[in-house]
Amino acid sequence: MAKDLGIKPSAANFLHVELATIFLLSSIGRYLKDDSVFGCVLPHSVLAGHHQQKFRTGAFVKSRMQIDARFSSLWLLPESVFKNKAIVVFGTKKPWENFSSLPGMNIISKEKSEPTVFITKQYGGQTIWTNEEVHQAVNSSSSPHFEQGADIMPRNIFFFNVEESGSAYSISSITSNSRYAYFLQNMHKGREYRIPEAVIPKRFFYKVLVSNIVTPFGLSEAPLALLPVKVNADGVWACLTNKQINAMSRSVKNTFKEIEREYKVLQGANRDIYRNALNWRGKLEKQCFNDKKFLVVFGAGGSKPCATYLKLDASNRYIVDQTLYWYATNNEDEALYLVGLLNSDSITKIISPFQPEGQQGKRHVHTLAPSSIQLYNADNIDHKQLADITQHLIEDLHGSHIDTNPNSGMLQHRRSKIMALIAELPSYQQYRDLCDKILLGK
Repeated sequence: MAKDLGIKPSAANFLHVELATIFLLSSIGRYLKDDSVFGCVLPHSVLAGHHQQKFRTGAFVKSRMQIDARFSSLWLLPESVFKNKAIVVFGTKKPWENFSSLPGMNIISKEKSEPTVFITKQYGGQTIWTNEEVHQAVNSSSSPHFEQGADIMPRNIFFFNVEESGSAYSISSITSNSRYAYFLQNMHKGREYRIPEAVIPKRFFYKVLVSNIVTPFGLSEAPLALLPVKVNADGVWACLTNKQINAMSRSVKNTFKEIEREYKVLQGANRDIYRNALNWRGKLEKQCFNDKKFLVVFGAGGSKPCATYLKLDASNRYIVDQTLYWYATNNEDEALYLVGLLNSDSITKIISPFQPEGQQGKRHVHTLAPSSIQLYNADNIDHKQLADITQHLIEDLHGSHIDTNPNSGMLQHRRSKIMALIAELPSYQQYRDLCDKILLGK
């Protein structure tokens, strides 16, 4: 029905069909006469969610069902009214009209409300409705292209307790006392699964960069994942074939067979562990870092971007997980420049109105952040100066006592504590002012 109404989400959002907007539009079409008025409670994500883009732009007018709906007002409801944050949209069954603003109301409580105005804003191909202040980024003809990491999921079949055993690792399933215990926090499928203990050569393990280990300007120990993949001579990732696995030692062969069996139990018998998971949409094979020296990463989720960078080594044993976006470069100044901007309050101000909001606050940073950033220009004095200041900031931060252990509390709390510490560093004010100048033109 979403397709018939013209509001089926496209691209990566195609699974996030919203029943509430389907209900509203189909009800208008079926039950209302022309010029009838309507009001409907909808999720707050209607205002900025990527999956609601077609609804906000009136795509239903030209759909197969050709629904007439003209919106006239929006209300923000208190968070206590429903389990999830919600709005109320009002309108009339009339032909769609584009609008630049709508009158609205912020309902604070039964006794208190405040008038507000929702404006229509566009950014990076996305149209939103917002009553927040919108900070316009400095116009940029091109931005750095970040890629999303690979789907190293489900966690329980790729990440284990690992204990050194000469040129191998002894593996067992993760428990609450494990160095990788933080994976259990969001492990909903297969939490009770136990891998048969085994000893596996180190060459089958890869360092995986996940959001749990990324803090502002910092990176804690990367977890090791046991993966049925290899890097070919040309530096391109490939899946280990059944013939190659069958030729391995009994311990390795049986463990990889067990991983594949459990994957099919969790995901479906027809799912392929490489095509449908590790290299879904080519996200692993894109990670060819052989000719690059530095890797910039930032978190896909959360309310604020959080970025860091690392120096790559010749072994190419790093894989970026889908909870992060990555950008590889040979220029360390470029890496510092990008990390500095991605961690700034300036970038948060720019992207905040365009982030969908739920009960836990803003979310889905994804490609919003880098699309606001100008490509690094070594001849630009401000760009070079920001790289230098970011380097000083990182050096000052490393001289402070900070806890980056992923098992030490919630990720957002750890990041917030570190940002509060950064704000007290001697170089912070100069860093913040320069980010404002580059991103906001101030």
